[in-house]
Amino acid sequence: MIHSGNADEEIDERQRVQGGVFQRTGMPTRLRQLDIPRADFPAVAGETVKNFNANAGARSPEAQVTETPPLLEAAY
Repeated sequence: MIHSGNADEEIDERQRVQGGVFQRTGMPTRLRQLDIPRADFPAVAGETVKNFNANAGARSPEAQVTETPPLLEAAY
């Protein structure tokens, strides 16, 4: 178990370890590795309202579509 006492350091370390596992197995870690063009982000955002795991009810569909592109950009 990773435990340094500093939450930010623990998150960074977990991300580093997980990223290493993904890279070793060939799993993409960025949207650009999946050849998803940035121009498609609005369409992807529109599809998120159909995702039952997207915290349904916590945000309106409009808010969900508006808030998704910055997340996609960060994942690019």
